[in-house]
Amino acid sequence: MKYYCPTASSMLDKPIEWGVITEYRRWGKKPIEEGRRWIADNGCFKDNWNKHKWLYWLFGMAEHIETCDFAVLPDVVGNHLKTMQLYGEFYQQVKDMGYRVAFVCQDGCVPQGIPPCNAIFIGGSTEWKMGLKARECISEGKRRQVWIHVGRINSAKRYAYFLLQGIDSFDGTSYCFAQKKVGKEIENYMKMEPLKLNYDVDNICPECGQKKEAT
Repeated sequence: MKYYCPTASSMLDKPIEWGVITEYRRWGKKPIEEGRRWIADNGCFKDNWNKHKWLYWLFGMAEHIETCDFAVLPDVVGNHLKTMQLYGEFYQQVKDMGYRVAFVCQDGCVPQGIPPCNAIFIGGSTEWKMGLKARECISEGKRRQVWIHVGRINSAKRYAYFLLQGIDSFDGTSYCFAQKKVGKEIENYMKMEPLKLNYDVDNICPECGQKKEAT
């Protein structure tokens, strides 16, 4: 799985396979100028989101579009229906700029509710993200053969849980608070191999990442 780091600083000292996830309020694009592959996040999780500034930023960043894996279209945390409305509003504008687009699966999303997209971003509340419906959305993404990304992976146990489901990439903001410590942890996560885990994802406890006991 590929890791996308939330930073605007140089990444010359970071593993070459790491990418960067950024948004219009994260000033600086040093990692992208250094050649890192990147994700254009929408920044909707903050209250002062401005659609005009976001679109203007995407337009300006199009000069680096060849290394952009996808642009995350606006979403509303925990609300699939409102996320669908925003997706419909901005889909064509972003596609016309030349970006590959990602749909964010939020609470209430089911496989048949995922619109045409180039990538699926698993968002949502922790309960939903770690539950059955999110797993079904991941399976749908694999069926469609689109890129599958999961946000907020900040522990080895959660990494293992999603590794077993065959996702393509992840991000996690814990790196922002302890870069050296978390950076080393992420390197260790990425050495994990799914073939060494001899149990099915349906038998994993979402809370602890351990095999469930037989009942």
